[in-house]
Amino acid sequence: MASKGHHSRGGSKAVRFGLALSIVAGLASASCSKGSSSASSLTAAVSATELLGDLPASGRSLFDRMTMVVVPGSQGPQYQQVVPYPFPALRAFIEGSSATPALATLLPRGRSLQRQAAGDQPFRFPRLVLAMPGEPRRQNDDFGAYNKDRLFLGHVEVANQIEVISFNDEVGRFEFQIVSDYGKGLKPQVRYANRALCLSCHQNGAPIFSQSPWDESIANTAISARVLAAVQADTYLGVQVRQFSNVPSEFQASVDRANLLVRHEQLWRDGCSVPAPLSAEHCRRLSLQLALSYALSGDIVDADYDQVSALYKAAWQAKFPTGLMIPSADLPNFNPLAPATHQGDTDYLSRLGVDIRGQLQQIARDSDVPLDAEPLRERTTPLATWTVTASDPARLIYALAATFSSDDLTALRSGLAGTTLAGPLDLMEAKGFFKRQAFDRCSILLALLPLLPQPLTRVRCGLDPAAALPPALATHGGSVKEDGGLSLMQSYCGGCHTSGPYPFLAGDSRTDVTRQLVERRDELFKRLDWDSAGAGFSMPPAASNQRQALQVKPEDRTAILDFLRSL
Repeated sequence: MASKGHHSRGGSKAVRFGLALSIVAGLASASCSKGSSSASSLTAAVSATELLGDLPASGRSLFDRMTMVVVPGSQGPQYQQVVPYPFPALRAFIEGSSATPALATLLPRGRSLQRQAAGDQPFRFPRLVLAMPGEPRRQNDDFGAYNKDRLFLGHVEVANQIEVISFNDEVGRFEFQIVSDYGKGLKPQVRYANRALCLSCHQNGAPIFSQSPWDESIANTAISARVLAAVQADTYLGVQVRQFSNVPSEFQASVDRANLLVRHEQLWRDGCSVPAPLSAEHCRRLSLQLALSYALSGDIVDADYDQVSALYKAAWQAKFPTGLMIPSADLPNFNPLAPATHQGDTDYLSRLGVDIRGQLQQIARDSDVPLDAEPLRERTTPLATWTVTASDPARLIYALAATFSSDDLTALRSGLAGTTLAGPLDLMEAKGFFKRQAFDRCSILLALLPLLPQPLTRVRCGLDPAAALPPALATHGGSVKEDGGLSLMQSYCGGCHTSGPYPFLAGDSRTDVTRQLVERRDELFKRLDWDSAGAGFSMPPAASNQRQALQVKPEDRTAILDFLRSL
């Protein structure tokens, strides 16, 4: 029986967690109102963090974290990124840190931007996609990187390339990367991709996948028959060519869960952003305490829950007065073997920046994907809208509870040994831990476990902080962002201006980039001075996501203008 002031899993408040679970699983529920076909732009559901440039403002992608190995160096131990080859070796490496095997299927004539990578041999070199649906495998006090629904790979063997989508816990967004030179005798290079290019299809800032019955995959017997005939083997890169629909079905479920990760991060960041004199930090602290209590024992403290509910109501009225739209990750089913007339229409790409529009127009013209199945088309109908009347804390609390693996919870139970979490969490709050704008399982474990009555003497989450990470690289060749105005310019403008006809942010060094900025300084200043710039002349474009992000943070535009003045 639950103690007084608590509800067990069957209690009235705990029922809401079952509801949240159904939402996470992608099922219909009463607390999601279906999106209207005339819904306004989905940018209302996109945070400024998701809109910034190719390189992460902080942290690294999960793929980076998993593929780093320590090597000795003159300045002490250094991390070096090593991507195992061939692909079955990479898959085995990733699965070695997970308690569950990967999901993998083949899409010979799919709809990614790699759709033409195999040329006229798509069935001989089908695109392999991989997802990780399981928890990390703990080794002693190393709790490992949490890769469940946070790591997705796409590989076309003949292209010597891997597309990577993996989560960055420190900023609460998915990162998009390219592994090039991934072939026999080559040295793989890992770079962050042109984010604007990726978001042209991944308009939700996360993975996407087809709806049932997944006719472009090898679950379609006609597709698998052609692959079998082309590869002349029962397996290709370790994937069984004959495959039932359960694999793409589970893949789609993983993608759906992955898409909610970004929204749950937004709830942590904005759902607790209560107006003064209330405390966003205390709201996050109570949310975590409720989540851990639920995960560890199934109990919910009524008083804490009611307090968080009141804080949420205040925050939602301020942040999401008309609700929070949830983009759909699902693409219409597409059968590449069915007769279809490609319409060749590319007018829908007019919403994109000119530097990437030309590349995508060429892909769309050459493609045999019909217009109604094209992922480049803007998807304006949300999967759901979370409204203020249904915005109880259950969604975030359940998401926080699901962040921790069974091994994490075992360690927490052992460390608590009959006491409560209140004291350690109070100390974390006093130290300002809950000012963080993203909830990061690893940072929570590192901060919490040493404070428990029976602490672990050493806690790791896959990386040793004593070793230095190599700089993150972008596909345009730039290195890690520098502080100040240049960093902000790279964040807001880099998606369009590290390539294309006006690549004034391209370059391998600050000197190269600064020289180009000096040449264009007066023009750039005028375009960013919105008060004096005429309509159609100001930058970023008035309807762009980057413009919205700068409007949310006007101090960033002021810092960029000050930086340009200083050149």
